[in-house]
Amino acid sequence: MEQIDREFLSGLLPEGVTLILRESSPSTNSELRALANDGAAEYTLLVAGRQTDGHGRQGKPFFSPPDSGAYLSLLLRPAPSDDIAGLVTCAAAVAVAETCEDVFGVSAGVKWINDIIVNGRKVAGILAEAFDTDGFFVVLGVGANIVAPPDGFPEGLTIAGAVTDSPPEYARERFAAGTVTRFLSYFGGGADAIYEAYAARLEYTSYEEVTEN
Repeated sequence: MEQIDREFLSGLLPEGVTLILRESSPSTNSELRALANDGAAEYTLLVAGRQTDGHGRQGKPFFSPPDSGAYLSLLLRPAPSDDIAGLVTCAAAVAVAETCEDVFGVSAGVKWINDIIVNGRKVAGILAEAFDTDGFFVVLGVGANIVAPPDGFPEGLTIAGAVTDSPPEYARERFAAGTVTRFLSYFGGGADAIYEAYAARLEYTSYEEVTEN
């Protein structure tokens, strides 16, 4: 795919979102956390075409090759609460699934708690990290395999897949903007609406259930 187009992406983002675009980032979540500690404004969005040290839950590596995926992190400064990371994760999962359907015309479901499934394969993951260093904030990270990488997925990633093999023009820009727009809409709508929408998308609680279908 082509390099991410800053102007096109900026034009799709909601008002109030500040875009930082990187061709490559070690980890969009880690980089945005550092920016947050330096005073970055809420709704700062960091988007990268690849990650060299991406990570998921429990610090597990997240495969983030160039030219095939979209990797983004959004800074939130909500009031602290015990369940805020779960609330952010659920809202993001619904947003990503809806965006996959709208942009790529696929059917997308959720595997508990933070994976997006298309055609029986994990195509996207979500990582919401809460911090309380000089003020409380949350970094929401989303990584998605828009198309399969040219050299394929690593041997160990048997469940991994791509959203599509026929991406539309500006696929990564449309995915990033659609995800952020939908997330902010859900997140502003309150916990009940988020959990209801998430429950309606939840199809699997384990990868055994995914691979059986």
